[in-house]
Amino acid sequence: MADVLVVDDEPAMRLLFDLVLRADGHRVRQAATVEQALLASAEQRPDLLLLDVNLAGQRGETLIPLLDRGIGRPRRVCLVSAQPAPDLAAVAAEHDVRWLSKPVDPAALQRLLVEVEAEVAAEPDGVGQRRGR
Repeated sequence: MADVLVVDDEPAMRLLFDLVLRADGHRVRQAATVEQALLASAEQRPDLLLLDVNLAGQRGETLIPLLDRGIGRPRRVCLVSAQPAPDLAAVAAEHDVRWLSKPVDPAALQRLLVEVEAEVAAEPDGVGQRRGR
């Protein structure tokens, strides 16, 4: 199963992702800020980073270049937001990552997790990609 880091400033959203992902057998860690996410990623790089765009007083995507300059990106990075899909798609394209609109479609999340699990299975030593796509 995948190691997932959920970054969202809303505790209810973190809890919802946590419950859904753990029920599917994934390991889940949570962060509420870019700084917490950076520390969590440095401790153990996740297989999947679910990253809210609009964090309290921060833009979530600012984490991506920090990871690029440091430990590298997880296998997959996926921006999550309730902002209009065209805006979210533009931000995601700028950083070469995936995106999901809130409320998140469970089938779309499941497809993303299947891709991540396949990459984890193919690369058992845990070395992730530099890019998050």
